[in-house]
Amino acid sequence: MLRRRRKSPKPDKHAPQGATRSRRRARPDTPVPAELMLPDGSLAAAPDAPAAKPGRTRERPPRPQAASPQPPSPQEQEAATPLQEAVQEPSPGVQESESRAQPAAGQETHGRPQPAAAQETHGHPREVTPQQAEERPQQPATPPQRARQPERAPRPPRDREPPRDREPRRDREPREREPQRPMVHEPEEPPVRAPRPRGREPSVLVTGFECFGGERINPSWEICNRLPRTLGGYRVETVRVPCEFRRAIEVVAEAIERYQPVLVLCLGQAGGRTHVSVERVAINVDDASIEDNGGWQPIDEPIAMNAPAAYFSTLPVKAMAVAMREARVPAEVSNTAGTYVCNHLMYGVLHYLAGTGNAARAGFVHVPYAEEQVLDKPGKPSLAIATMARGVEAAVAAALAHEQDIATAEGKLD
Repeated sequence: MLRRRRKSPKPDKHAPQGATRSRRRARPDTPVPAELMLPDGSLAAAPDAPAAKPGRTRERPPRPQAASPQPPSPQEQEAATPLQEAVQEPSPGVQESESRAQPAAGQETHGRPQPAAAQETHGHPREVTPQQAEERPQQPATPPQRARQPERAPRPPRDREPPRDREPRRDREPREREPQRPMVHEPEEPPVRAPRPRGREPSVLVTGFECFGGERINPSWEICNRLPRTLGGYRVETVRVPCEFRRAIEVVAEAIERYQPVLVLCLGQAGGRTHVSVERVAINVDDASIEDNGGWQPIDEPIAMNAPAAYFSTLPVKAMAVAMREARVPAEVSNTAGTYVCNHLMYGVLHYLAGTGNAARAGFVHVPYAEEQVLDKPGKPSLAIATMARGVEAAVAAALAHEQDIATAEGKLD
C-alpha cells in the first residue's frame, strides 16, 4: 500500500524571520507572541507587509451579539405555572416521529452537514431570509395535550342473573296458575263465594248431553230447548255438555262461575228405563262399558283422588218425584246413577261445589228414550219429549219451593 508523502510547509513571507507558515488557521483563542504586541495592546504590522492603500480601508461592522435572556418576573412565573402544568410533554411516538423528520445538529444529509436551527454557526446565530423561510417545509406543531384526569375506580362486577331453568327470577311476579281440576284434590279451606252482582235476578242452570252411542238425538238436550226462559221468578240458563269424561265437569264448572245459579239440575239419557228417575247418590268410580265421544274408556278408575266415596244430591229428590207424578209424568227416586258419564258429571259437580264453597244446590235426573229413538228398538220403553219436559219443569219448581226434602216412602225392594 502506497503512502502519500506529506508536503513540507511553505515559508510565510509575512511571518517573522525564521517562522514557518502553518496550514491551519489560527484560532481566536490562540495566544499572540509578545513581540507582535504593541504597548497599547494592538498588533504590530509585519516588517515586510505592504502598506495599506489610502482610501480603501474599511472597517468591518461589528457582529450582532445575541441578547441574553432576562429572567422572568415573579408575576409572570405565577401566571405561567398553570399553563405549564396543563401542557404535557409529547408522547414518545410524537417525539420519535419528529426526530425522524428533522435531522439532528451536525448530522449529514445527502453527504452535507446541516447545523441545527438554534445552533450557532461560526460564532453567530444563523440568519434566515423570508424567502428561505417560505421555501422551508413547516413542521406541524404538536398540539398541547390536555391534563390527565384522575383514573376512575373500577366498577364492581355485576351479579349475573341465574339461568331460568335453575332458579326463577325474583323481580317478576309469579304467573297465575291455571285452576286445578276440582275432581283431583279436595281443597283444605274452601274459598269464599263471590257476591252476586246487584240488579241481576237469580238463575237456575239446567244442562243436557249431546248425542252419543250412535244416536241421532239426545232427549236430555231436547228437553232443555223446551223449557221456559223464566220459572218461579228465576231465569233459566241451559248449557249443552259434551259426552266426555273430565271435559263434561269442566264445561259445567265454567257455566256455574259464569251464571252463579242457586240451583243446578243436570239431565241425562238412560235408555231402557220406564220412568223419569231422580238420582239420590253418585259414587266415586268410572267403569265405562263403551267409549265416550273422545275415545276414552276408563275402567275401575276413581273420579277424584283423596275424595269421598260418594256424594248425595243436595236437592229434595222425594219432593221432586212427587211433583212430577202430580203433573201426570211417571217418576221415581233412583239409588244409582250408573258408572258412565252421567254418574261422572253428578259426582264432579257436587265435588266442585263442595270444594269451592259454593252454596248452590245440585242434583241429577235421568230420562228414558224418546219416542223417535225406539222406532228401530222394539220392546224398549220411551216417553214423549213434551211429557218429559213438563215433568222436568215441575221438578225444578218443587226444588225451588223446598229447602228440605219431604218425608215419604220412595224406596224399593230390589
